[in-house]
Amino acid sequence: MKISKEIKERILAVSWLSRVEISLEIAGTSQENDADKVNASLCSVEWEIFTLDASNRISEYLQAKNFLKELSEWNEIAALGREFIDGCVAPKIPEIAGFDRGALVTDISFNVLNFIIENHYAKAKILKGALFFKRLFEIYELGKFPCGYDENFNKIIVF
Repeated sequence: MKISKEIKERILAVSWLSRVEISLEIAGTSQENDADKVNASLCSVEWEIFTLDASNRISEYLQAKNFLKELSEWNEIAALGREFIDGCVAPKIPEIAGFDRGALVTDISFNVLNFIIENHYAKAKILKGALFFKRLFEIYELGKFPCGYDENFNKIIVF
């Protein structure tokens, strides 16, 4: 088992956090430009729980649909993903003035890891439809980063 070459190349092509200073209109998102608010949201328990719940929904779906053999692949995919992220992605995440780089790396690493896992199951035609971590990754591809969720407007907050 391995991470697809296409996904690795796509991840490696990201110019991490390169457009955080630029306002972009991104469908389904709300732009936040206040660094203090972004920092608070990025490090909030609410954002952590929100992304963790999204990850858990993948495994819950696999269990509910009785994809137990496929679910048993999770740890191997995760280990390969962590190794790839630690070696090739985390070192490319730049410092941003006023932000805790460790928090940025942790959050981005978690989301990219789940993008890799989600993609594995989508390629196997097990997951279909709107994929949450794919959506977050598309935001990273634009040089922005997701850092929260606005429940009132059902939008991802981006910086």
